[in-house]
Amino acid sequence: MDPTIDQNVSVEQEASAAFVQSYFDAFAAHDLPRCVDAYTDDATLHFVAGVYSGKSAIEEWHRERFAAELQILRIDSISSNHDSVTVDLVVASKRLQFFRIANLAGRGVLRLDGSKIKEARFSPRFCDPFEGW
Repeated sequence: MDPTIDQNVSVEQEASAAFVQSYFDAFAAHDLPRCVDAYTDDATLHFVAGVYSGKSAIEEWHRERFAAELQILRIDSISSNHDSVTVDLVVASKRLQFFRIANLAGRGVLRLDGSKIKEARFSPRFCDPFEGW
């Protein structure tokens, strides 16, 4: 994964973006302990319509995504602004394939507390289907 990282960021923002990149690397490797360790004890993860609060729930969310064979196909960009990192990515999974969706563009917004994720919001990223016609 070779994301485009905004070049107009501070050293702290660059470190935040690098931390989030390492989280997605752990996710791609299905490294459950490393993924869960990236979150604070009282973190909240929002995923489409579900909310997962606390490390136990976040661990279960990761297990469910790994069981569905969720794959990060690519990370298009990572940008950092103070304590928040926004990631645009493309994913695929068995669950998406069931609905005949080959891949899906998504956005993750991760709010950090020091060197841990305090809150994560993952949602589909929609685009104009007629763009480029």
